[in-house]
Amino acid sequence: MELSVQSDAAALLSADPAIVAAEQARVVARVLEQLGPRARQRAAVVLAFGHHRQDTLGERLAEIGTARLSGTSAFRDAAIRTYHYIDGANQGAIDLLIYFHQ
Repeated sequence: MELSVQSDAAALLSADPAIVAAEQARVVARVLEQLGPRARQRAAVVLAFGHHRQDTLGERLAEIGTARLSGTSAFRDAAIRTYHYIDGANQGAIDLLIYFHQ
């Protein structure tokens, strides 16, 4: 399954842990909302691509933005790998490619 969520890049990359935590919670909520009924299934592998004009920041967006997914039942045992997607126009987007257990 493929889905994309728009995050606040500045919030995820903030030095303030409370701001980061709030945005992470929003990302998780958006992902679970988009999963719909599939949120009851268990993900096996997740590839996450963070959009940013700088590759290192794109990967950090994906890493920080998906960090709390493993706290949900759908992603508890999933292998989550993060990557960057060079994109100056859509910074903050996080694309997820999710493979579920059969």
